[in-house]
Amino acid sequence: MKHRISALRGLILGLAALTVISSPSLAQGGDPFSPGERWDCTPAPGEAWIPSRAAFAAKGNLAWSAATGADGRLMAMDLSQQGSVTPRYLDTAVSPAAGTVEAVAGSNSDALYALAQYPAPSLYQRRTEVTAHGLAAAGTQFAPRWTHDLGLLANGPALLACDRTGDLVLAAAWDNSKGQVRIDWLNGTTGALDARLDVPGAGLDGLRVSADGKRVALAAGLALYIFDGAGTLLHQEALSAATRALSLSGDGRTVLVGGFGQLSILREENATWQFVQHLFAPPTEIATRADLSDDGGTIAIGWWNYATGTDLRFEVWDGVTFQRTHEIIQIGTPGGLQNLPEAVVVSPSGQRIACGSWGNGSSDPEVILLDRDQPQPVMEIDLNGSLRSLDLDESGTRLLVAAKDTHANNFSTTGGLRLFDTGERSLQVIEPVEVGGSLHLAAREPTALFAFFLLGDRATTPIQIAGVGGTLLLERASLFLITPRATDINGRADLSYTLGNDPALVGTQFAAQAAFRLPGALELSAEAVDPLLL
Repeated sequence: MKHRISALRGLILGLAALTVISSPSLAQGGDPFSPGERWDCTPAPGEAWIPSRAAFAAKGNLAWSAATGADGRLMAMDLSQQGSVTPRYLDTAVSPAAGTVEAVAGSNSDALYALAQYPAPSLYQRRTEVTAHGLAAAGTQFAPRWTHDLGLLANGPALLACDRTGDLVLAAAWDNSKGQVRIDWLNGTTGALDARLDVPGAGLDGLRVSADGKRVALAAGLALYIFDGAGTLLHQEALSAATRALSLSGDGRTVLVGGFGQLSILREENATWQFVQHLFAPPTEIATRADLSDDGGTIAIGWWNYATGTDLRFEVWDGVTFQRTHEIIQIGTPGGLQNLPEAVVVSPSGQRIACGSWGNGSSDPEVILLDRDQPQPVMEIDLNGSLRSLDLDESGTRLLVAAKDTHANNFSTTGGLRLFDTGERSLQVIEPVEVGGSLHLAAREPTALFAFFLLGDRATTPIQIAGVGGTLLLERASLFLITPRATDINGRADLSYTLGNDPALVGTQFAAQAAFRLPGALELSAEAVDPLLL
């Protein structure tokens, strides 16, 4: 803690100048407190790539994505950019890939991981390689950090997963010649192989890791496996169908696994795993996607009608009472475009649920954001093409959308990434935080008279302060700047510091929270942000 506080004080003491921004019109790219699209990243003229996976990274500062195609790539984008953007970090080493290309990320700034399969020497014998990217140390720029080969040549898919921080990385590949799945447990910091297992499996459909890395779930054809964080097998179950609807709660105690006309729920009780509930659907539907909250209290399912191929349903269920809270039905044209549920993502708290699909070619939205306490969607997005990947940030207010430019049934060589924001967060980072640039924060509370900006370290245990509303999310001992700013008629205040130009500050991360002086009260913002200096 002393080292971090010292680094943060060095950041503040190294500020070259102070600029007070009092007018919201000076903010980059419009109003950050209104819902809408913040930025997009698309192929340049002549480039051919389609994003296959995308994830929020580095405590909500970056978007991490893998793309396939003639110009395949790995990309990291700064989330506080606006408009049409270019990657902060670009690696084209995966362009020769001829199989699965995956991307996952943790909250650590160096926890950007990718998996790619390469011909060795042909498509029928592919090697599977995992790479780690990110800021290797303070004062460094983005670069590959380590590489790991799964050590097999096979003609089958591969999957990648990590825990919430990115300290544990799991890679799995299906060996079709042996009818088994190889799973490697990797140290996220060093890339060291901590454990390796080869288990029987007629395919590879799902791989999930709990938030703390203590539980791992694997769907391998008609077999379900549950392991602990060290690779010890805890449970094995035969499945009635192979499905990609597999999910593991953040606390590692609940597993969802799909099938024809049902989704099964397993829970760990007294060191044993047991089925506790089945959620049923019409026999013509199969669960293709599923997710749940950290505590298992919110369950989301994507059902595909395989009889028509064009109809789907999204459902949200209470994981305690097993009562359905939301249902979205999309009916396609008979013989028309195939509409497949591609993603369901539940926020850690279970409050927000994002659903995404290929689309049916109509005005029905391909991306829908729901709230557990609201009957109507928070946001709906009608894409030009089909969704490939979808992620929801921890606050449930930002959506990262990776899509193809045309429907999945139609040929295309291009796609793109888009960031959407509901505008609900009362504290926002307005522009990229760069060495020699600015730390620009905006806070808004409609009835606020003043706004205070607090900077410091994230608290291990947030606390409540007598006489102050809300919760302090920063360590009290680390607070070194409390700056009041008068708000405008909308209750908004902005703060901008010009940062020093010391390259050693690259990789510095700190936290910021706002406090609002209301008539007769002082209220802390419900969220904090964690700017990463690049």
